[in-house]
Amino acid sequence: MERLQRRVDQCTRVKGFGSAKQRGTNIEYFKLLKGDSVKSDLFEGINTSWARLNGTEKIQSQLKDVLKAFNPELPENQYSCIG
Repeated sequence: MERLQRRVDQCTRVKGFGSAKQRGTNIEYFKLLKGDSVKSDLFEGINTSWARLNGTEKIQSQLKDVLKAFNPELPENQYSCIG
């Protein structure tokens, strides 16, 4: 029974990094260990676009249309572009 209770306790605990939230600015650093140094962005040189995946031409076209027509004051109108 103790074992079961420990398991329940483990599952119900809030998962986190083990530290309390802090207010204000918290600066994080990146230390390069291998490879070329970064000039402006940690993801430079990595293709993160939809074009890296086969068969995504339709979603790429839809996203371009949504971005062109986007109005931040009426975001609900974008549903017609993708629906």
